[in-house]
Amino acid sequence: MDRKLLEIITPQHVFFSSLVEMVIIDEMRDNRRLIVPKSPVFCRLRKSEVRFLESGASEVRTVWIPGGHLHVGKGISIYTKYANWKKEKI
Repeated sequence: MDRKLLEIITPQHVFFSSLVEMVIIDEMRDNRRLIVPKSPVFCRLRKSEVRFLESGASEVRTVWIPGGHLHVGKGISIYTKYANWKKEKI
């Protein structure tokens, strides 16, 4: 599988950094869902959930962000004001 380094970066710190196999996020343009492509991208993100599958993991993890920017190059970088793990329903 094609793995990339995902980093979720806030002004305070790197919130998350790990190799991932898949990232799904909502972008601003046309309110469409973006499965992160292999080709370079830079776009604005709307308030949304970032869902991703870490390399070797069996469960998708979810982080909530209030919007920001996505840059896909050699890695995947999400720049946002803050980020929070989505709480699992019990």
